[in-house]
Amino acid sequence: MKLILILTIFLSFAVISQAAMILSKRRFGQEHTPAADATYQEVKDIAKGTNKEEQAGNLSGAMVRALLAKAPTCDQQDRADEIIDLGEELGGKKKEQLIKVARTYRQLERNTPKAGQPSALCKKKPRHKELDGLVQAQDP
Repeated sequence: MKLILILTIFLSFAVISQAAMILSKRRFGQEHTPAADATYQEVKDIAKGTNKEEQAGNLSGAMVRALLAKAPTCDQQDRADEIIDLGEELGGKKKEQLIKVARTYRQLERNTPKAGQPSALCKKKPRHKELDGLVQAQDP
């Protein structure tokens, strides 16, 4: 009888501790999904061989930080605008490629403090019309 009581108590604690872990699950890691990593790399690859490689590398790092949970609300949109700025500086085919990257990046999901919590939407208008109407994905 004591064994059953002890097992019941032990299992109860196990279930409660698992439930607590589920309830406090955090939504991190969105800054390094395959799609996000691809956008960072594309910015650097497109600028490779130009005088904008360093700028692209710095922008790529800022793009990572903009997807973090504590980043200011409009950082992701601002970085997308900067990707297009870089494209305008490079011109031609590279501009079109970077606009595509900026549009993809702008729609990536951002980290949030808790799973299921939506990230705040930027309320200011983007500087480039190519980003009009785009917002980040939300935790499904």
